Amino acid sequence: MKRSTKCACGAFVLAAAWATQAAAMDKVRLIIFRSASALAGYVAKDRGIFKKHGLDVSVKATPSSTYQMTNLIDGNYDIASSAFDNFIAYNEGQTTAKTKNKSDLVVFLGATTQNLPLLVTRDIKTLADLKGKPVGVDAPNTAFAFVLYKILEKNGLQLGDYKVVALGGTTKRWAAMKDGRIKAAIVSGAFAAQAPKYGFKRLADSQKVLGTYQGSSLGAQRSWLQAHRKTAVAFVRAYMEALHWAADKKNRSAAAKSLQKRIKGLSHKAAMGTVARATSGHVGGLTLDGQINKEGLAQVIALREQYGTPKKKLADPSRFIDTSILADAMKP
Repeated sequence: MKRSTKCACGAFVLAAAWATQAAAMDKVRLIIFRSASALAGYVAKDRGIFKKHGLDVSVKATPSSTYQMTNLIDGNYDIASSAFDNFIAYNEGQTTAKTKNKSDLVVFLGATTQNLPLLVTRDIKTLADLKGKPVGVDAPNTAFAFVLYKILEKNGLQLGDYKVVALGGTTKRWAAMKDGRIKAAIVSGAFAAQAPKYGFKRLADSQKVLGTYQGSSLGAQRSWLQAHRKTAVAFVRAYMEALHWAADKKNRSAAAKSLQKRIKGLSHKAAMGTVARATSGHVGGLTLDGQINKEGLAQVIALREQYGTPKKKLADPSRFIDTSILADAMKP
């Protein structure tokens, strides 16, 4: 009896210690798109790297950029991993979405110079065949939708030649392709790896058609960064540690499993290939130094100036960026 009481007391003390440690951790609410772009966040969560850096990070997959950005601005999330273009769109008022708070978003970390595959259903032979057909986008006035418009423009199709269907994130567009509601969509590489299984064809890649594009980036409201600077620095340290852990070939299989947990139907072989490509250090993959690619950002600005509404000439984009957090995180 005494022994069990002693064990119970010991368990209580241990539980209390864990509770105290958890309470001491800085909480961060991270919202991401379910894709290989979020690999470092997945790994940091699964491998306990966030906890190692004193962070209790919740990772939420967003249904759409509209949900993600409006909830980030209104304080329901702290950090978002999203296309750089989305941060600009909300700061510049080039969206019809309403928020309670003013958009004052700042990007503090580059995640990927993204190569965006354009997939089509089996009945589409060339991009010209999309004339009059439905194509899926997240939101019509942001980011990867603009990439799609430009690729189709370079292949002879103007806006109005096809039907734009707003669906939300890649998982929603992927589902719409599978059930035949749309004939084409930009998807992330992890989903494109599954294309042959469903008879989908890859008819274009943004990198080949448009060049370098600054894709996923991590940002937050300026007020949150100012009030939680130490937390943001710790987040970047954890993120970069996880990213380089995933880039190590000996960890590729484990990193692939983190991706498989989040992307339904992705085989281990396909996940391994996705991780290998994403962490190669080449343009079009994950950004191993966390920097914003200037050439890729210029492409983002050019597309927003062409397709964004209401039309406006964008000033120096450096006002959307804070490089000091990464600099502090990389200090010894």
